[in-house]
Amino acid sequence: MDRRMKVRLALGFVASLALLTIACGEGREYPANLDDDKYDLAAMALPDDQAPLGMEAYTDENGEPTEVDFSNKQWAEAFADDPEVEANRLDAIGRLTAHLKFFVRSDPYDRQAGPRFFITQSTLYTETKAAAEDMRASASNSKASCGVLIGGDDDVREFAVPHMGDESAGYLVTTRSGQSPTTVDTIVCFRTGRILHAVVQSGLEGSEDIALSVRVARRMLNRVNDVFDGKAEDAENQNPG
Repeated sequence: MDRRMKVRLALGFVASLALLTIACGEGREYPANLDDDKYDLAAMALPDDQAPLGMEAYTDENGEPTEVDFSNKQWAEAFADDPEVEANRLDAIGRLTAHLKFFVRSDPYDRQAGPRFFITQSTLYTETKAAAEDMRASASNSKASCGVLIGGDDDVREFAVPHMGDESAGYLVTTRSGQSPTTVDTIVCFRTGRILHAVVQSGLEGSEDIALSVRVARRMLNRVNDVFDGKAEDAENQNPG
């Protein structure tokens, strides 16, 4: 191989690395040293007009959107068999609080195959390391899967997703319960600094749509970036409702 060919190959390799770096996150850094109350998790939730086709934000009897903030104590009291133990566990792994937003079918009588509902969730941790460690299960934290609720008997399988934010992951969580139909949650999550974000698509087994969850996660990442950049209010003014 002559010298010119070697140079061309070297330049091509460098160019490929540059493109890969851009695709993996464009070199963006997310702030990790702000005061806890400076991270507006509610503002980072998926906007109503970005909901998947056929879905809308869940509202209460007064027509108000239903969104929920969970401290560790509130999360444990709502979902754990032993709230005190679970709250202590969440404190120990560095979890602080989470914000959830719910999306349901626009037509409740729509019986066609597909997701039953979506949840978008943003969870704040004490530091970047804690958020990164809670993204995946480990020997010390067997319940970790992007900070979402995982049952002890659920079957969890990881799948590959495109790079989003600082890092991203995907999970299929299968729940079997006696004579009840088997359900599958398709989870696509990404980290921005010390926040874990997750898009949870829930439906009957066989209805899971990974590509759809990835698209919704990308929309949520755009929203998160707008919040960090101070553009969220401008986006809402341009796209009311």
